[in-house]
Amino acid sequence: MHTSAVLMFLGTLAACVLLVLVTFSVPFISIFYFLKTSAAGTVTFGIWGFCVDITGVCTQKKLEYSFDPQIMKSLTTALVLYPVAAGLTLFGLLSLTPLLYPYPLFALLSILAFLTSLAAFAVMMFLFTTAKNRFHAEGFTATYGPAVWMSLAATAVLLLLAVNVGCGTFCGGRFGRQAPHLAYSY
Repeated sequence: MHTSAVLMFLGTLAACVLLVLVTFSVPFISIFYFLKTSAAGTVTFGIWGFCVDITGVCTQKKLEYSFDPQIMKSLTTALVLYPVAAGLTLFGLLSLTPLLYPYPLFALLSILAFLTSLAAFAVMMFLFTTAKNRFHAEGFTATYGPAVWMSLAATAVLLLLAVNVGCGTFCGGRFGRQAPHLAYSY
């Protein structure tokens, strides 16, 4: 197996694990959240809802939720892009399995996974930065959680993979190799 294929596999695996953990943030896994605020005690927000830490009560696990007026219900629906990005990354990982699919499929899936992850990150940052500012305006504290940074790391890894595939270094490009007509004899 080529070194580039191993690096592609490890990078895709890392991005997939990060995106799956982000996908199963609060209320599934309480330590992974996007925003924590002191409103109503302590509240943590994830993709599928939010939890009030003092009472231990979480919302019903669903994609669309609101925490009026800070969290916009319509934008929480767009967080579905995280499971989509995780799925695309998983399929990209499976396409690297030898003799299962050709590598050009990996190129397509890695670029689509990056674009989906980037869109999800942009929506998430807008949603939770707006909420953070609204909480601060009302006198509450609000801080970003680990899911924000995990999402950023996954998006950065997917960017590196997409650029590498896009440049052709993995799918038969000549980057780093010498052209056959430029052979030197010493």
